[in-house]
Amino acid sequence: MPNHGQSSISKALANFLSLILTRKAPESPTIGLPRIARVRHHCRLNRSLVFEGPTMQEPIFVIGHKHPDTDSVCSAIGYAFLRNALGDVEVRPARAGDLNSETHHVLQRFSLPIPDLLTSAAGRQLILVDHNEIAQALDDIRLGTVLEIWEHHRIGDLQIPNPITFHCEPVGATATLIAEQFFLNGISPPPAIAGALLAAILSDTLVLESPTTSAKDRRMAPRLA
Repeated sequence: MPNHGQSSISKALANFLSLILTRKAPESPTIGLPRIARVRHHCRLNRSLVFEGPTMQEPIFVIGHKHPDTDSVCSAIGYAFLRNALGDVEVRPARAGDLNSETHHVLQRFSLPIPDLLTSAAGRQLILVDHNEIAQALDDIRLGTVLEIWEHHRIGDLQIPNPITFHCEPVGATATLIAEQFFLNGISPPPAIAGALLAAILSDTLVLESPTTSAKDRRMAPRLA
């Protein structure tokens, strides 16, 4: 028997994704991404995120793979925001390559600044999202310090000399895992962050129709809508 409830949810989310990718985004100034301002429970954002200047601490960059897609970029933004909300103000998002058109649309739609481009891992502290293979990472990844990995693909060949947080689950998108961390920490993602994470989930799971779509993806998506 068909699941009409789930079907209606999928249709609603499909309409949401269509809205994101077709509606013209409001004009907003270009803002650098030195770090996201510290926020607390039930964070609120207006049209633009609020950012503060550099910290005295060594920055930690949350970064996806060299061919950024919506999941890797939005997961980096979302996780950096969450860590800032938890008080880790030195954490900031980054990207390892040029954005594709879909990701541009999503960031514009939610007035989210494009993360800074990071071309070298040398001397950097890094949190990897959406990848854990050398071929997908920054070319000199071995010269950086990887502190955490948040991933939904197979375990790759990136060898880390020290124990780290390595969170990998068979879900359809890394954004699903990042969204879950918001709720586990009792923090409501602001509309812009929630929208970006939802767009990433819908993109990577083909609107929850991909064979890789998991029950957790289906639970997280409506909570972000």
